[in-house]
Amino acid sequence: MVFQQKVKIRTGKKKVMKNVYFLMLVLGSLVINSCEKELESGSGVTGKWALAEVCQNDHWGAPFYWAESITKDSIELTSFGDYLRKSGTAGWKAMGKFRIVAKNKLEITSVEDPDNKITLSFKVKADQLILETGRYEGLIAESFDRVK
Repeated sequence: MVFQQKVKIRTGKKKVMKNVYFLMLVLGSLVINSCEKELESGSGVTGKWALAEVCQNDHWGAPFYWAESITKDSIELTSFGDYLRKSGTAGWKAMGKFRIVAKNKLEITSVEDPDNKITLSFKVKADQLILETGRYEGLIAESFDRVK
């Protein structure tokens, strides 16, 4: 009789554990889906941005430094995934499509050559967007201020 009760208790524990595993699976999928939606929504990168500073070096092996941009470039990243750029007083030009491929990675596909894709690292801090090119020489990053 005692043996039968132990079996019933164990069976009850298995049922509880199955419910716990199921609950963890459901909660885990909700967390993953909420993260995907946040990345798909643009992670704060959408909008118009004015180029403020560039990080560069002057020649091979020279140290990198941030300097005020002498150009008046602007970019726009739309909620539809369009990447537009405006250089100086020229009008807006469609450069390509963008999409968020990771928490801090932006992939841009060229309008002129859809097989040409570039991946940039990005950081958004309040009203500042920093795009890092991944290069080791020359222009390695651009810092933009949000246009209000």
